[in-house]
Amino acid sequence: MIFFFFFFFELALDFVVSEAKKYKIRLILSLTNNWDAYGGKAQYVKWGKATGLNLTSDDDFFSHPTLRSYYKAHVKATFILLSQKTFFFVHSDIVLGK
Repeated sequence: MIFFFFFFFELALDFVVSEAKKYKIRLILSLTNNWDAYGGKAQYVKWGKATGLNLTSDDDFFSHPTLRSYYKAHVKATFILLSQKTFFFVHSDIVLGK
């Protein structure tokens, strides 16, 4: 099931990005959200707690270095996927907080 989700995500995201490029539309991709039903920042906090981090709220997503590293790894993997699938480099357009 997980493989199917990532395969679908890969195809859908590739299509959206390639169509946006074709029509010269700029995209802002939301790579996380506040909705528990869709994972969001709460999922990163759950993963952190599972590894033994002392986290007190979902807002720790924004400040805890380990959770930030999880998120940055997700963003990096997503954009590497995009650059491989759409045959253009998006890395120069990415803006990430430090």
